[in-house]
Amino acid sequence: MDAITDPLQLSAPQLLDWVCQPRRNGDTFNLAPDPSRLSARGFTTSSQHPLPGSLGEVQIVSAIRRHYRIERFEQPLADCFILIPMRTTLDAHANTVLGLQGSLNAGVRQTIVDTFLAYSPTHHGAALTYLAARLSEFNHDHPPGLNGAEFGLFLDATFTWRGVQKKFDEVEWLHAVFEGNAHPRVPELCPERDRNLGHDGYRFVYIGEEYIQAIPPLRESKNVVTLQQGEPEGLAVIKRSQELARVKNRDCEFLEPHKIRITSINLIDETKLVHELVYIRHQSCGYHILMPALRTRSVQNVLYATVTWSNRYDVKKTVFTKSAHEAAILAAPVALINFEEGLAIFKAEFWRLIKERALQNFGCLIPELILIKQAGGWWPAGWPEPKESDEVESH
Repeated sequence: MDAITDPLQLSAPQLLDWVCQPRRNGDTFNLAPDPSRLSARGFTTSSQHPLPGSLGEVQIVSAIRRHYRIERFEQPLADCFILIPMRTTLDAHANTVLGLQGSLNAGVRQTIVDTFLAYSPTHHGAALTYLAARLSEFNHDHPPGLNGAEFGLFLDATFTWRGVQKKFDEVEWLHAVFEGNAHPRVPELCPERDRNLGHDGYRFVYIGEEYIQAIPPLRESKNVVTLQQGEPEGLAVIKRSQELARVKNRDCEFLEPHKIRITSINLIDETKLVHELVYIRHQSCGYHILMPALRTRSVQNVLYATVTWSNRYDVKKTVFTKSAHEAAILAAPVALINFEEGLAIFKAEFWRLIKERALQNFGCLIPELILIKQAGGWWPAGWPEPKESDEVESH
């Protein structure tokens, strides 16, 4: 029982589904060995042993997806979804389940079961030493004997709900941008210290939320460029803008893109979910846990608008650059939260302004928003202090 055949799966969907339902302190859930993992090894379950017993506390990371709508002058601009990482603390208790190959004859099966049930850490010391000795004795009297592949040890775990911690950093940051003093958060967009986005007609409206089993992997647009902190951003903006222009129209001879720095954004840390295989020794029994863990990294975001045109349109460059700047200012509050939605708003507003001011269409004219992310390294996430009243609330 020192080497459990299968790790304890804290990422099991049925366990995550239970965690993401309304819970109170003391609620329990049983996670039996996965029958498909037993059958894949040709095993059927036999008896249970009350070891290892208590495994102590474990943490499971899931999330709340909160739905917001961004409005301007009470007209909807875009919907966005904010992920709130959630860490649930559980007490874990496990029995060891013996799995046996179905092809074993009855006498051998019973010998293995008796050996398994007879083990006591008080009398026999280390589990592997005990099992190896008994297997050697059996093989001496029953050639060709067993090689250990005929049986496996699995954990049958029971979890007790103890509490939950939620990281509201992004929600708090967004409310501050729209309702509080936005200057230190988006200084170039809100240059007046007593002004926020609400003064410009924007609203950040809560719609609803749902619990989800895991934090989705980061997905980034081709208009987002990630750099290491300290790398120059200007050349990266021009290069990506040129790449996007060539993809969209290969028949045009473009001038170098004109770039406009819109704002520098000290966003909250980015997060991602990783799964770690952790080995824990408990008295004489060792076991593995496949544990979801949250990682964070600091990010400095800089938003640029770019506009690229061909040489024959250069006489209109003032119209192009002014329209791009005004469209980007309108789209920026949305792009800070949901970049793809912000990009769509920017392009729609840019072409509306071009049509209004130039009264013609331009085939070799490419507007873009480019977001530069200067990111640090990934680190284990810090969590808020737990509160006794924290519970998963029903909706």
